[in-house]
Amino acid sequence: MANEADTVEDWLQKLDGASKLETHSTASKLGVFAKLGVAAILGVNALMLPFLLGSMRRRAIPFVTTSDAKSRSIFEQLSRHIEHNRTSPLKFIDVGSGDGRVVMAAKRFSMAPESPFRFSHCVGVEVNSILLGVSRCSNMWDIFRRWVGARNSHQGSSTQVSVSFVRKDMWAYDVGKFDVVMVFGDLRLMPLFRDKFTKELRAGSFVVSNRFSIPGWTPVASGDEFFIYRIKKPAVE
Repeated sequence: MANEADTVEDWLQKLDGASKLETHSTASKLGVFAKLGVAAILGVNALMLPFLLGSMRRRAIPFVTTSDAKSRSIFEQLSRHIEHNRTSPLKFIDVGSGDGRVVMAAKRFSMAPESPFRFSHCVGVEVNSILLGVSRCSNMWDIFRRWVGARNSHQGSSTQVSVSFVRKDMWAYDVGKFDVVMVFGDLRLMPLFRDKFTKELRAGSFVVSNRFSIPGWTPVASGDEFFIYRIKKPAVE
């Protein structure tokens, strides 16, 4: 009987030890999941920090995407007002370019065989480093895709468009050398954009304002929440 009691007692001790081990293992797993959850939350907050800090700046503009269809409509409208017999190519800039999709749309429009005009250089100015990285990756992917297409078709593209994305505050970037300026503004900031463009742009340059009109200016064309203006007088010295 003593041996049997010892056996039962040993079995109970083993069972208790296994239960404690299982409890410890479960607690360890929960601890790992908790740490992963905290890390994920911190990671998301870190990614959102540039957006939150940007929105807190007095002259900052929240990031809003522009559809490819709208970009195409803008460039089609713009083509009706650009002299088609001009020999020098145009330079395009998007101030506050976000994820770069408007700049890439300008590039695609320029490289289309049926395009009535082309941009020799397309620039995006963006202060948010994450959006800037997305923009540069999009351009690299487009370059690679076109390279593969050219190799498969054994034909190179006769139209080359230079694209660059610059990390800088758009208010500090001089747009004077560009022929077409795109801006997705904010209602409270449109007078400031008007003053900047009046000062920096030369006569004949185009300004495309996405969504909001520029106070005091008369557009030469407009569409679905966009307005196209042409600078009529020389820049103020």
